[in-house]
Amino acid sequence: MAVVEAVRAAVGADMPLTARIGVEDSLPNGVSREESVERARLLETAGIDGLETTYGIMRSYLENIRPYVAVGARQTASELLVQRVLKPRGAEAYYRPFARAIKEATGVLVILVGGIRTTDAMNDIIGSGDADFLAMARPFIREPDLGNKLAAGRTGMVECVSCNMCLAHDGYDALQCWRKSPRSVARPLAGHHWRTGEDADAVEGGLAPQARLEPVPSRAVQAQV
Repeated sequence: MAVVEAVRAAVGADMPLTARIGVEDSLPNGVSREESVERARLLETAGIDGLETTYGIMRSYLENIRPYVAVGARQTASELLVQRVLKPRGAEAYYRPFARAIKEATGVLVILVGGIRTTDAMNDIIGSGDADFLAMARPFIREPDLGNKLAAGRTGMVECVSCNMCLAHDGYDALQCWRKSPRSVARPLAGHHWRTGEDADAVEGGLAPQARLEPVPSRAVQAQV
């Protein structure tokens, strides 16, 4: 509250002020949605204009960067995602209930992030009033001009399959999509390899839970995903 009030005082009444709020913790006995709704009301009183909704404390960062969001049979085939052939689509817009709760309880503008991958979902979210703005991260790594494409009438699924390979390279290579040439998909980790007890998670989700990742020097390794 004190921070919001101080920033508002510094920037003045005409400058939009937004913040990100962890609406729920995924751990037992953590922050609840009801508590966060009350915090959102207080933040509105303090002068906040918009809130982006997400998780608070998580068991694993993969709860926030969920793999293979909304990926169906067509993308599974075109991107050679053989490990996904018999698996269901990952849930889209997984923080939508958080956004709806804040929207119903306050008058602030709500920004929804988290697994938004199809224009049908985008239109439905905005049309329903569950959120006022949409935010995406991984799709813009694959398609930096995605915003222009949507403005020009692009419909359907974004190209990003949420494989998380971009995040496996984080800290070692420049930010980019590593799956743009699916027939030669590999993951050279710039002389590092992941030492982890959850190799299946590292391949399936692109990287293992951060708490268990430990990069160790090695020769360049290519892991087929």
